[in-house]
Amino acid sequence: MIRRLIKDHSFFYKIYFYGYLRGIKGQRDIPFFNASTQLYFGAVPRSGNTYLNHLIRNIMPDLNSVHHLHSLAVVKIALQRKLPTFILIREPEECVSSAYLKRSVIQNNGQPADEIDLELLKQFLEDYISYYKYVDKERKKISIIHFEDLIKSPQKVLKDMADKLGYTLNDEDLNSQTQYFASTYKSNISKYGSSKPNEDKKREKRKIKEAIFHFDEYKEAKKLYERMIH
Repeated sequence: MIRRLIKDHSFFYKIYFYGYLRGIKGQRDIPFFNASTQLYFGAVPRSGNTYLNHLIRNIMPDLNSVHHLHSLAVVKIALQRKLPTFILIREPEECVSSAYLKRSVIQNNGQPADEIDLELLKQFLEDYISYYKYVDKERKKISIIHFEDLIKSPQKVLKDMADKLGYTLNDEDLNSQTQYFASTYKSNISKYGSSKPNEDKKREKRKIKEAIFHFDEYKEAKKLYERMIH
């Protein structure tokens, strides 16, 4: 109940952010909304957030953005402030299996647990559904970025973002800049925590996906995803 209140409600999230993240944990480098914030972008975990941030930080470095944070409450704050808001979306089986694997490895001393925690896996699916149901409801105020487009055509994603923000990009340089900064991207060095594919990670994700496919929540999440990308 407390977790859901924090994740979903802007009032409680602000208390959590300033009291716990900034206060108790001392994480003062996490960007948050202020008078100079120009945009918000984010998604549920493992949807390309860090990769998009890497590209924006290098190609549009003077933009003041709030990003990541992953909570629905943050999307609500961005919309309340009438900020340009960009939300990534990835297939539920891909981002949920990746997010679950990363959490499992953290909790199990660097290795995947032998057995899948079905309650935790279901929680990730429920978070996905809750997050994107709200995003879908507010589609007129939000720009959706499909994960596959970000991976396959990052220069087009950046150009579309720039146009919506009124930000000027040099079209002649954009392709070469995007290719260069895409090639310099370095993800988490852990083979299971990395946002880049590898065989060990693929093998573990296949096991998790098999469990995901049996949840009724997966069917709901998949229908939501399909509706939002079309």
